[in-house]
Amino acid sequence: RRLAVSWNERLTAHFQKTWLSHRRFYRLAHFQGGIPDADQRVTSEMQELAQQLSSMVGKVLTPTLDLLWFSGRIYTLLGSRGVGILAGYNIAVCLILRAAMPNHGKLLTKEKALESEYRFGHARLRQQAESVAFLQGGPREKQLLDETFGRLVDHSQVYRDRQAMYSSTVQLISKDTKSYSRGMTVPVLLSSYLQTQAASSRAGQGVRVARAASYTDAAVGRVIDAFANFFTVADEVSKLVGAGVRAAEMLEAGDALDREEEKLGYAVMDEDLDKGAVKFENASIITPADVTLAHSLTLDLGARESLIVTGPNSVGKTSLLRLMAGLWPVHAGKVRVGCRPGEDGVGTTFLVPQHAFCPGGTLRDLVTYPKHGLSDRDDDVLRALEAVGLAALAEREGLEQSRQWEDVLSLGEQQRVGLSRLFFHHPARGVLDECTSAVSADGERGLYEALHKSGVPIITMSQRLALPEFHTRELRLGVSNDKCHEVH
Repeated sequence: RRLAVSWNERLTAHFQKTWLSHRRFYRLAHFQGGIPDADQRVTSEMQELAQQLSSMVGKVLTPTLDLLWFSGRIYTLLGSRGVGILAGYNIAVCLILRAAMPNHGKLLTKEKALESEYRFGHARLRQQAESVAFLQGGPREKQLLDETFGRLVDHSQVYRDRQAMYSSTVQLISKDTKSYSRGMTVPVLLSSYLQTQAASSRAGQGVRVARAASYTDAAVGRVIDAFANFFTVADEVSKLVGAGVRAAEMLEAGDALDREEEKLGYAVMDEDLDKGAVKFENASIITPADVTLAHSLTLDLGARESLIVTGPNSVGKTSLLRLMAGLWPVHAGKVRVGCRPGEDGVGTTFLVPQHAFCPGGTLRDLVTYPKHGLSDRDDDVLRALEAVGLAALAEREGLEQSRQWEDVLSLGEQQRVGLSRLFFHHPARGVLDECTSAVSADGERGLYEALHKSGVPIITMSQRLALPEFHTRELRLGVSNDKCHEVH
């Protein structure tokens, strides 16, 4: 158990580090050829893999010693002919077990994938519970979950049936003198024959004949069981391969994404540009599904200039942000973002999405995300909340109380919390992706006025040209020309 815990700790730490480095948690879930259920592989399947690995040590050592020692003793009693008969039997057993053994690698991999699909369905229902309840979608969700669970049960039944057939075969060729139901199985008949040979070689020696026959019976049983145990190990190895395949898939997918990154390149944090400046040089907006949304985009946005990106849905507004943030590769051209030497991304460009991320914790950590534990900056936190109209929230909840904020705050309040992070971190540039959609028109104008006074230049994503007085440039996407965009 201690060995299993140790290996589980090391495997989980390694895979978790791999998953969370270089934003793989995003890329593995969204890119073609990625891993949509990496969370399950890290959290639960690593533990199973560690347990299977640790159990292999004892399962290999004991039958190996039994096979070597008792084969030698049988050679002493019966000579090469007895060992040859036993070896021939074991070879026949090998062929039978090989034919009966289920393909654990394929069957177990499919079972894990179906388990992941079923678990994802419940996670999706938990996350979207309110929407499903409003739409009275309970029966439909039940139907979907029943179908997923049915596929899992059907496959599991097939897998267990094949395992049962294999276990029955193993029992048939193993020797268990305590089981009266197997008193005439093949190993017992073989043992009886070899006992007769041992007795014949010592005819007329009385007690020695009895001892030889008894020892032969025990030795044959140990050798046969040792050989059967070897195939039990082979069975476990096959299961281990099934679990290892999914772990290897995750590593290989991450390596493939890294190789793609080296070929294509991503947005570059450029110390030669002014902090907050953004430069697109003949860049094309291409999705991971290889859909081109805009061609040869050239835009030089100064460090103090603000930009509004307009256009209907699905023309590439959010995709443009993903290129800037380094989430998507730049297939053509270059994207450069100005920064200072050694500065992190939070201090350079900060994104406020439409659906603000509100993890559980204290109100202080909610505002300072992704940083935490900044109790010495409570005054800055309060000023940021006051700037977005949430001073009353701080008075009501306090900064120390831990809550599940998605359940406490309305959508409008969540969007205001997202904007409060801009006031707290005061980055060189803020990027607003329709993040005031749940705020009233008057409230939206007040937030933009506060941002303008704070001196944070912004890039705003909007379906229409709104509040033009707070923006110096406009980029229109989805335009009917050869480049699918216009810069004003």
